[in-house]
Amino acid sequence: MKQILNYSRHWMKAKGRHGTHSPFVYAFVERVLRNKNKIRTTQVQALAGWPATWTLRERKLLYKTLYFLKPAQVVLPGDGTLDWLGALLPGIVPAVAITHTRQPDPVANGGQCLLISSAAHITPDRLDAALEAGTGVLALHPHHHLCPQSKWEALYTDSRVKMSLDYWYFGLLLNDEAFKHKQHFRLR
Repeated sequence: MKQILNYSRHWMKAKGRHGTHSPFVYAFVERVLRNKNKIRTTQVQALAGWPATWTLRERKLLYKTLYFLKPAQVVLPGDGTLDWLGALLPGIVPAVAITHTRQPDPVANGGQCLLISSAAHITPDRLDAALEAGTGVLALHPHHHLCPQSKWEALYTDSRVKMSLDYWYFGLLLNDEAFKHKQHFRLR
């Protein structure tokens, strides 16, 4: 019941593509959250290996997020919790380099690097290393009952995070210098 109430609060405060005043966020909403034609249900289901606990909506949203960002490198936790995602990534982003480590290294060839981890497992050290390395962070399930709301707030309010997107199932933290000032968006 508490999760439903929290989702209702999120949805009431969240914005769509209008009123965001950011070309990046507008494009993100159009191509990821509102685009129903890009990814077919059969394509997402064809990628075997998804955990049984993930809903079809979560699968499609993660698929579209990674397809939109097209990172050159993805850093996954070295503890084996997201090994299933490493197996799926080449089917979503064909030219991606996958690294399993606890600390991301700076991106060598200037391409975008993305650290993917459960929001509950992102420690301040991991966030520091990712932001210093110029890596974006995709936090899985930031509103899950295992991740306290205060932890998610500490992640997106960090002074080095220039752009944060909270779209309930996932949170995207970026520190790209293209964003001139700190921005946080709740999206639906």
